[in-house]
Amino acid sequence: MKKLPPERELAKQFDVSRPSLREAIQRLEAKGLLLRRQGGGTFVQSRLWQSFSDPLVELLSDHPESQFDLLETRHALEGIAAYYAALRSNDEDRDRIRELHQAIERAQQSGDLDAESGAVVQYQIAVTEAAHNVVLLHLLRCMEPMLAQNVRQNFELLYARREMLPLVSNHRTRIFEAIMAGEPEQAREASHRHLAFIEEIFAGS
Repeated sequence: MKKLPPERELAKQFDVSRPSLREAIQRLEAKGLLLRRQGGGTFVQSRLWQSFSDPLVELLSDHPESQFDLLETRHALEGIAAYYAALRSNDEDRDRIRELHQAIERAQQSGDLDAESGAVVQYQIAVTEAAHNVVLLHLLRCMEPMLAQNVRQNFELLYARREMLPLVSNHRTRIFEAIMAGEPEQAREASHRHLAFIEEIFAGS
């Protein structure tokens, strides 16, 4: 389960009073979307993500052509995430993104498909967390099993055409550098170019 930041931090982030925030949390808890642990914080229910994503994971498995629909959705969500990560990320966010970017590079150099695809998923989660938009993050968390499946499938194609790996790495580096430099438009455009390239490879497979 994903733990929410402290109330003080959330109230500041959304520019609301703590009583209003507390009321909203109580409503979400009553609907079963959040779980509050005495002295342990508030968590987003992981079962919610699973119940949302399971039918879609099955759809993607049964109908491979629907992977293109997922790539289109990734265009929208990852482009927005990169934009706001460049705009809003703090030092801690950027350190985490940098750490995962390096993990992706190490995995690629060692030829470890599993490690690389796993690191890419965690990298995208880190970028989305750095966007500081709780709705966007929740959408990605709902999609995480589908994203992992899609990324894994894409890397299987890429590892069969290894000459493409440096090009994909270059696209990802441009997104990373734009986020680090605080350039939101460049980050969004780099994200779109990256996924368009993946779509081309997928279409030609």
